[in-house]
Amino acid sequence: MVNDQDVRGKLCARHIWPSLAVPLARAVMWRRLRQLSRRKALYNSVIDASEIERYQVRRFNEIWGGACKRYSFYKRWREENDLPHRIERTSRIAEFPLLRKTDLQQWEDEIFFETGPCKKITTGGSTGQPTTVPVSDEDRDVIWSNLYIGRSWWNIEPFAPIVQIWGHSHRLGEGLRGRYVSTRRRVRDAVIGTTRLNAYQLTHENSRLYFDEIAARPGSVVVAYASAMQKILDHLQESQQDGRAAQVRAVILTSEQIDPIDITRIEDLLGVCPIIEYGLSETGVVSYSRGRTNNIAVLWDSSLCTVDGGGNLAVTTLSDRLFPLINYDTGDMVELPAVCAAGGSVLSFSRIIGRANDVLDLPLLDGRAAEAHHLLFSHVVRHLPYVRSYVVQQEGRRIVFHLETPFDVDPAKYRYDIISGIRRIFPDIEAGSINVARLSRAEKTAAGKHRWVIKDAEAGASVSA
Repeated sequence: MVNDQDVRGKLCARHIWPSLAVPLARAVMWRRLRQLSRRKALYNSVIDASEIERYQVRRFNEIWGGACKRYSFYKRWREENDLPHRIERTSRIAEFPLLRKTDLQQWEDEIFFETGPCKKITTGGSTGQPTTVPVSDEDRDVIWSNLYIGRSWWNIEPFAPIVQIWGHSHRLGEGLRGRYVSTRRRVRDAVIGTTRLNAYQLTHENSRLYFDEIAARPGSVVVAYASAMQKILDHLQESQQDGRAAQVRAVILTSEQIDPIDITRIEDLLGVCPIIEYGLSETGVVSYSRGRTNNIAVLWDSSLCTVDGGGNLAVTTLSDRLFPLINYDTGDMVELPAVCAAGGSVLSFSRIIGRANDVLDLPLLDGRAAEAHHLLFSHVVRHLPYVRSYVVQQEGRRIVFHLETPFDVDPAKYRYDIISGIRRIFPDIEAGSINVARLSRAEKTAAGKHRWVIKDAEAGASVSA
């Protein structure tokens, strides 16, 4: 027998709670919402590239001057490298040395001493030792408004329902404080309409459960790592389940390289145009798809982006951050639109290629080696039937493709196909250096991201065969 009181309670929770939660959230987040409104007005009023250039030059000079006054690190940086006190155009950023993670790690104690008591952001350490950067509450406001400037281009406003496949629980801490922060996070998520699913636990086998969670929230925006979304798309294809029935409003892909195949699969299986969100833990969101997936527009009022001739991206933060980042080496490579040349401030990318260090030395028959980016291997492997995931491992001149396949499919059978695929680009590859093994477990980074490439020093750290 159905209890009327239980029914009334569920109806109350479903209909009355959201009507109370959103006004409550707006009241608590008034400062962020006001900043977001001001920034939207700026983007609507400044549309000419020359106006943006003037804005960025003015903001850079203010940020750079203030940083050199406050921080011994930047004052020393300016003196040792004979850097200008002011710039007249953004192309002069090329005169500045790249600020690298190792610089921040080396001078971390001095930097935090001069900032005084503050909060901090720590990277997931996916490319080595974690890096810690000072942040203030005002910095977090800018980081939040960056998200919703980009999302507003797709009519996604604050408090829209979100399902987020998330891998940053390591930031919540451990022990009593970790439990407190985790509980506070869940309460906040309930208020703003966000459901978090654990990226660490998503596997090919349980991807159906993750999709069911998404389908139970029709009209939601799905925010996910590309590797997490791949598993859900694989499930939809293999099960022939109707993905469009979930009524997903949008899919936002973050943190990892996006394979063009997956862009097409999202459009076909879920019926939405995928949105790319690019940023770093240290900087917050830097750019967002605008209008179409591969028009990745820079949030130019908070980030000044420059790209060298090799496609390497550097970012200078232009908001009033506690500790600004000047010509910061992202470690990522990007592809620019055909009409855009590297040099001064770049306002959009056509593709995020990904980590510049995701490059392997491909052995050639003459004893030399050719540099091959991970995406080449991705294109080769993704076309192989029954291959669910992979890791490419370099051991000297030996390259091993660890493939995840069903137990009744021997991954060694794909060795010829892999060599043939690589030969389309590198016909003189040394075929004997290419090996294939079964991938039984691929550990993720602390942030829950998939590691596609393992090099000599890391051999065995993330692959269990």
